[in-house]
Formats: sequence, structure tokens, C-alpha cells
Amino acid sequence: MLPELELHNLFRDSLKHYLTYDPHLKKLRDLACVYQSPLLKTDNFKTPGIYLLTGGRQTGKTTFLKQYISMILKKKEVVPGAVYFITGEIINNHHQLRSLLQQFLENNSFKKKQAGL
Repeated sequence: MLPELELHNLFRDSLKHYLTYDPHLKKLRDLACVYQSPLLKTDNFKTPGIYLLTGGRQTGKTTFLKQYISMILKKKEVVPGAVYFITGEIINNHHQLRSLLQQFLENNSFKKKQAGL
């Protein structure tokens, strides 16, 4: 995993570490009011797959995803190895994105756990 992505995938070490040190979740702790997207309460993301979240800059996409990752990990709906957060800030082209996804799929730990290995 690229060093730039490790900071966003701290949940792989421990959920507590992620909730404490993730830069976006850390900022939320200092706010008096935190918006909770209605998407956090839907079943829209229950089907396995790759989801793309688009929108303008600084509109809460990353914060929503970090809240969603926290929620599904707390509820143990998914194992940490099945989640991979990639920030678009470091993706230069589709080749790099494909390489990152291929690396994740080849090296993920959840595939081995599901196969009983």
C-alpha cells in the first residue's frame, strides 16, 4: 500500500487507532455539530462492488465515507481487510487506479479468510 494511503486505512491496524488518528475523523471530534448523512442509514451499499462517490470539492464526500467505514466496522458488518479507501487526490490516471485496485485484490486478507485459508 502506498504510504499516502496508509493514513486513510488505519482501521487495518485497529478500529480504535483509526477512530483516534484518522485526520478527517479527528477534525469531526472538534466540531460542535456533526452532520450525519441520511445515506448512513440506507441499505444502498450492501451489494459487494466498487462504488464511486462524486461531487464538488469540499462537500463532505470523504467525511461521509470515513463515517460509513467506521459504522460498518463497529457493527462488524465487514472485516477490515475487505475495505480499501483510496483518495482521489493521489490518482493521476486510470492506469494508476487500476494498479492500486489490482494490488488490493491480489493481496487482500478477507479473500483468504472467506476461503477458509
